[in-house]
Amino acid sequence: MTLLQAALLGLIQGVTEFLPVSSSGHLVIFQKLLGFTKPPVSFDILLHTATLLDIVFFFRKEIRQAGKSLILAIAAATVPTGLIGLALNTKKDFLFNSLPLVSLALLGTTFFLFSTLKLRKANKPSTQNITLKTALTVGMAQGLAVLPGLSRSGATIVTGLWMGLERDQAVQFAFLIAIPAIFGAQLLELSHLSSLGELVNFPSLVGFLTAVISGWISLALVKQVVYSAKLHLFALYTFVLSLLILFA
Repeated sequence: MTLLQAALLGLIQGVTEFLPVSSSGHLVIFQKLLGFTKPPVSFDILLHTATLLDIVFFFRKEIRQAGKSLILAIAAATVPTGLIGLALNTKKDFLFNSLPLVSLALLGTTFFLFSTLKLRKANKPSTQNITLKTALTVGMAQGLAVLPGLSRSGATIVTGLWMGLERDQAVQFAFLIAIPAIFGAQLLELSHLSSLGELVNFPSLVGFLTAVISGWISLALVKQVVYSAKLHLFALYTFVLSLLILFA
């Protein structure tokens, strides 16, 4: 992998992991349309570690202040995420090699984002506890987002809003439940490494740093977009991209 490819893939991972446009979908698109080879497992682990660190540091205050109720809600959401993720993982080779499937999943993302037009309301301080029903429903949305093209951040944030969460609470919960999900997925990926030494090389380091920086910026951006009730604006992008893929 060249230095330029590593930096570009790091940028794609950092930006699209948090913006509601699907990082996995963009990875498939770049691989298919631009002739990119699938990055090594070690590089994929580093990129996801970069975005995981972004979430932990960005929401460090919320993590430190998390009470028993929030911790239980995160644990509950992780159950359907893990079950659905493991089930879909058996079809991973097919899912990540089908542009028509990515196109359809992007339309699903478009629906999620566009539906927020019906959910506009003032952003009040979140005082309610997250119910078991809400946690499980948002966790299911996160599990389904294993499908490339279905945005994890878009699906989980919007589902939280549908379930009655305030915008700040929906954003925080969506990204807090991503921590165990990403960590668990990376543990599975580590089993495919023959040596931890595969993680250490200069292009990978460049990709890692690019993902960290771009991820932090996109996290701050998506937070402001949700708070200002403009999440639906990304629906135009995902809709056009879906059509371009389908008819290209």
